[in-house]
Amino acid sequence: MMRMSARLPVILLVGLAAGCSTAKRPEVRAVNVAIKNIDFSGVGTVFNVDVYNPYPVRVNKPKLQYGMDIAGTEFIRAEHSTDIDLPAGGVGTVPLPVQLDYSRLRAAFAQLRDASEVNYRLHGAILATGLDYPWDVPLDHKGTLPILRLPSFSAARVRFADASLTGARVALEVDVHNPNICDLGFADVSYSLSFGPVPVGRVRASALGNLAPRSIGRLSLVGEITAAGILSQLARGERLGGFVMAWSGTVQTPYGKVTLQPGQLGVKP
Repeated sequence: MMRMSARLPVILLVGLAAGCSTAKRPEVRAVNVAIKNIDFSGVGTVFNVDVYNPYPVRVNKPKLQYGMDIAGTEFIRAEHSTDIDLPAGGVGTVPLPVQLDYSRLRAAFAQLRDASEVNYRLHGAILATGLDYPWDVPLDHKGTLPILRLPSFSAARVRFADASLTGARVALEVDVHNPNICDLGFADVSYSLSFGPVPVGRVRASALGNLAPRSIGRLSLVGEITAAGILSQLARGERLGGFVMAWSGTVQTPYGKVTLQPGQLGVKP
C-alpha cells in the first residue's frame, strides 16, 4: 500500500504529460496595442499579446521572437524576454514593447517622409516549454501607427494701428497647419514677436483651441511697440524689416502632451 502511494505522483505526472500531448495547443487570442509615449522623433508602443494556455499547469516566462515589417520589408527583428507567466487553463497577457524611430523610418522608406501614419505587420512566435516538449505559438498582427509631424506656421499679414510717438499696436495673423491624423491642441503654446533684437511687448494670442486632423486654422497675435526707434520709423512711413514670430511650449495630442521644438518665422510687413 505504501509503495502504491509513492508511485501515485509519478503515474499522475505521466498521465498529465500524455494528456497534454493530445490537448488543444496554446494560441494567440488577441493583440491589443497601446501607445505609451510619442513625440516628434518617434513612437513607443506596447503590443499586449493575449495567449491561451490549455495546460493544467502554469507556463513560466515565455519569450517572444518577432519581426516588424514596414511597406512589405522587415524593419525590426529581435527577441524579448518577459517575467509574465501564463496561467493554467487560462489566458495570460504577454507585453511586447516596440519603439519606432521616425528618422530611421524615413531614411529606410522614402515614401514615408511626408506620411502621418505607417502600416505595419508584426509577426513571430511566443516560445515556451510545456510538460511534453517545447512549443511555439505563431504571432501575426497587422495595423497602423501614427507618425507625429510638427505643425507648420505661415504668416498671412501684419497690420499696425494707433501709431504715435509713444506707442503702436501690431497685429499678426498666421495660418497654422496640422498635418497629422489626430487633433492638436494649442492652449499651452506661447508666442513672442520682435523686430530684430527689440521685443514686442504684451503679446496676446487668440484661442486657437483644437485643430482638427489635416486642417488649417487661423491664429491672431496682438502686441504693443514702445521702442522709440521703431516708432519713429513708423511715423515716417518707412518699411520695417526683421520682424520675427517665435513659438515654444507643448501641444496636446490624444496620447498626451508633446513638447514643440522651439521655432520662429520671419515676417515681411
